[in-house]
Amino acid sequence: MLQEYLPALSAHCIFGDKRRSKRFLDLLSAFGTQIESSIPHCFTKKSQAKGAYRFLSNKQVHPFMIRAAERDRVVELVRQTKPAIVLAIQDTTCLDYSTKRASERLQILQNEHQKGFYAHNHLLMSAQGVPLGIFDQYLWNRRLDELGIRKAKRKELPIESKESYRWLQQLALLQDTFAQDRQTTFIEVCDRESDIHEVLECQQHAHIHYLIRARGDRIEQESQLAIRPALLQTQPTAQGTFEVDILDADPAKRRKAHLEVRYASFTLRPSTSSKAKAKRQAIELQVVWAREVNSLAQVAKPIDWLLFTTLPVVSLDDALQAVQYYKLRWRVEQFHYVLKVGCKIEELQLKEPQSLENAIALYSLLAVQVLNLQFLAREQPDEPIQIAGFDPIAYKAGALYLRAKADAKYDPDKPNPTIGDFLLIVAQLGGSMLQKGKPIGSKIIWRGLRRLELIVQAFQIFQNLNSS
Repeated sequence: MLQEYLPALSAHCIFGDKRRSKRFLDLLSAFGTQIESSIPHCFTKKSQAKGAYRFLSNKQVHPFMIRAAERDRVVELVRQTKPAIVLAIQDTTCLDYSTKRASERLQILQNEHQKGFYAHNHLLMSAQGVPLGIFDQYLWNRRLDELGIRKAKRKELPIESKESYRWLQQLALLQDTFAQDRQTTFIEVCDRESDIHEVLECQQHAHIHYLIRARGDRIEQESQLAIRPALLQTQPTAQGTFEVDILDADPAKRRKAHLEVRYASFTLRPSTSSKAKAKRQAIELQVVWAREVNSLAQVAKPIDWLLFTTLPVVSLDDALQAVQYYKLRWRVEQFHYVLKVGCKIEELQLKEPQSLENAIALYSLLAVQVLNLQFLAREQPDEPIQIAGFDPIAYKAGALYLRAKADAKYDPDKPNPTIGDFLLIVAQLGGSMLQKGKPIGSKIIWRGLRRLELIVQAFQIFQNLNSS
């Protein structure tokens, strides 16, 4: 899975020692095809497992080094390929280690009994939703002696002292990093938690935009109406429709939702509920409203997306494109799923917080590569498998194994196998029934890759024996 990825990453690894850099890349390679396994199970030798623990607990190895290497790789990739559109997607998840060995050394989360980290992840993706990599990752937790105090005084605190400042920090980092890369349009896509006045007014560059789902109904300056009533007044009839697939763990709840779409330009009135907010300025931006209309009676929570954006929205196509971009925000939720369920990141039994942070940063790189393969196969199935970082030998070994084991009709000698060809093999090895029209999920992919790695290793050993 990492044949192309590791060389690109290695050019940016700075651990102060070549041996540590090599150990880091070796760990990624070992974990990459066995993300479901515990650290000891990833290695055949006890000494290798000990080396992994030593690396993660090394005081000279800090998680910011791992994150910086990945960010530099992604930035270089964007500057080399010069895509027209790059989506930057942020979101936060909770990593709970309350019952693990490190719990006594960790600060709290929601209450004094819950120990762990909040992980705020910032991913870059193509306009089609194919992950490019992790732009940044920020971990934090809370102090027991501040439990309840900060919440009571939240309105009095400056934005820099609030946890919500992370949204503004990440958007600022994106703008600072790509300020000169005007050949690409960058779009920060965020959920309701980022609907903060300081975020809405922070655009600095014409080629770097945001697309933020509104937390509630802000007030439109001219009409003094909330945004939704103002939109209904301006556009009493929907200007277009959009269809979206609703995914759910319960198959009975999956459906196609039909959304009616309205859009307009508005000026948001600044809140003036405190002295600090009195200096705020009104914000001119575009508003796109997409709401579900076909199943309001049957669905407990019908879709209702009120989107604020600095993107130009002068036509229905522009509005529908904005809805499509927001729909891709779900990719970061899938990243969290792979990190927790696939990499089993919350089951790590490391003792020290720094070791845990190093492991979280390392496994995060693997999780995004699983997603990369999943969505490359959907968006670019006809590209050669080398684009996804795989050697054609992996396709051949898997095809031979499935022909012998499952009487499958793969051609092991097929010239230039594609990503789509390869994913079928991975999916069947992972337990998929390959039902037509059913997308292949990330869980199937990581299980298939694990089995394929063993098959490739055995295939290469027998090849070497036959040639000697």
